[in-house]
Amino acid sequence: MMGKEFTVNLIYISRICLLACLFLLSSCRQETSLDVLQCEVLSSIEQYPDSSYFKEISCMYYQNNRLYLFDKSRGDVAVNDFSENLFYTIGKIGQGPTEVAAPAGFSVLPDGNVALLDGGSLSLKIYNKSGFVTSYDVPSGSDNRFFTEGNQTYLTLATDTSCYVKASSSWKRGTIEGLELHGSSLHITDDPGMNIIRNRRHLMKGEGCLYAVSSSYPVVERYELGSEKLLETFDLSGIDCIGTIWSFIVRNTSSPKSFYVFLQDVYYANGKLYILYADWENQYSVNHILVLETKGGLTPVYIYKLPGTIYDSFAVNDNLIYAMNHEKNEIQTIKPLISH
Repeated sequence: MMGKEFTVNLIYISRICLLACLFLLSSCRQETSLDVLQCEVLSSIEQYPDSSYFKEISCMYYQNNRLYLFDKSRGDVAVNDFSENLFYTIGKIGQGPTEVAAPAGFSVLPDGNVALLDGGSLSLKIYNKSGFVTSYDVPSGSDNRFFTEGNQTYLTLATDTSCYVKASSSWKRGTIEGLELHGSSLHITDDPGMNIIRNRRHLMKGEGCLYAVSSSYPVVERYELGSEKLLETFDLSGIDCIGTIWSFIVRNTSSPKSFYVFLQDVYYANGKLYILYADWENQYSVNHILVLETKGGLTPVYIYKLPGTIYDSFAVNDNLIYAMNHEKNEIQTIKPLISH
């Protein structure tokens, strides 16, 4: 009897010690608290020049005083040229060789041309203001952000050992020449298939590097362009607002085959990385943008609070934020009330 009681007491004491250790670890964790900067809407647009309305603006870019808007339902890119006061569209959905069969996403090239990703033909189709220019094969057709650097296109393509692919414009389907898999595969779940799905990343080009951001896991990785060497891994859950959201997700995820998309969109401009994220604190919202300084390493600096409740995509320039308000189906020009 004494032996049995002694065993039970040891188990009880061990559990108390374990709980105490977990409490101490939680207490010792250093979290970063950031200022939240309120924003206001300066103006908005909701229609194309033909009076049709925006429907599904899933990606945006700002470059050389032009705002580029990709409407996935239309399969084209609208361009608002502020310098020339012009608003026009580039690209066309369709089955022809110069058209996009299944539009997935787009990026803007340094010369201002638009690269539309066709998930149907697995090709990248290049357009300028006058129309179709050329196309080439690509190995992936996901709707994550991607970019082109020289004759190389960087696209998300998660495997069990990598997270992105670098494909030459001369690559031909069925060959391996001109095709390289890079990036680490984060161990998010033990389910192999779901681990690959959750390792899909948004890829944003920085200064001599790329930033890889998963939409369902609070980690940002920075890789060197060219060598593809991993330079930095930054855990977003150390920021108090993200940490609170991540704790909620962990508590409410009951299966590895289900997950929350809480990092909605990502953008890079002027030495800063911007992340639009979702929150469940009071009501579901997607209206906070985390701002990270990138010089010398990733450093969180502040958070923008957008005026609406749910936003789908955004772009940033020196002073303004352009964002798609999901509830109003309009592109809003937004200004922080306090600038940094």
